[in-house]
Amino acid sequence: MSDAASSRAMSKTSRPFPTCKPERVSLDCGMSYKSLRDFITRLEKDGELVRVREPVSTVLEMTEIQTRLIAQGGPAVIFEKPT
Repeated sequence: MSDAASSRAMSKTSRPFPTCKPERVSLDCGMSYKSLRDFITRLEKDGELVRVREPVSTVLEMTEIQTRLIAQGGPAVIFEKPT
């Protein structure tokens, strides 16, 4: 993935993800989803999900992209063509 594509992915969000209190047993932070698909759909509707359609190396590149996104407060990312 090019630096430009990585930068575009990181600039797609303006707000961080909701945070859960660590003492809570439930990880849904007050939100309920029937499936992972429902959760992904919600992220997409809220503009908090980026789909990377370009091939991305699973060795170090994918980790670096995700680390940078997390440091900036999101968005979530789905890599559609891991290599």
